[in-house]
Amino acid sequence: MKSRPGLIVSSLVIANFLGQLMQTMLNTALPRMMEDLGMQENRAQWLITIYYLVAGISVPVAGFLVGRFTTRALLFTSVSAFAAGTLVSGLSVNFAFILTGRIIQAAGGDGVSTGTWPDTVGIRCTGAFFAPSLLWNISGHSC
Repeated sequence: MKSRPGLIVSSLVIANFLGQLMQTMLNTALPRMMEDLGMQENRAQWLITIYYLVAGISVPVAGFLVGRFTTRALLFTSVSAFAAGTLVSGLSVNFAFILTGRIIQAAGGDGVSTGTWPDTVGIRCTGAFFAPSLLWNISGHSC
């Protein structure tokens, strides 16, 4: 199989961007979700908080998994988990299912961003590939 580094890095950039986008895009949809599902504000905030909490917990787990599995297997598993979490969240009709979907999403999204970058682009170049995400976070996109 022929290696295509440009395609690999492009796929990682897109997957990382989607993970960053999902961390914050719920902020704009939350008022409508609260209205449609009859959620109280303090409960609805858990949908945002749980994503950050699980992503933070997943960092050391992803570091452990990188040593046990190939980067390819970790990437496919992470992207699949992220997609499954998005599907669960999108099709859910109550708070419990949305929260479950966000947990799965966060675990998959974090696996993409922390578990695959160093092996794919090299530890010295990792900062350059995280720069777009950093700019996205600094720009105040969720306001």
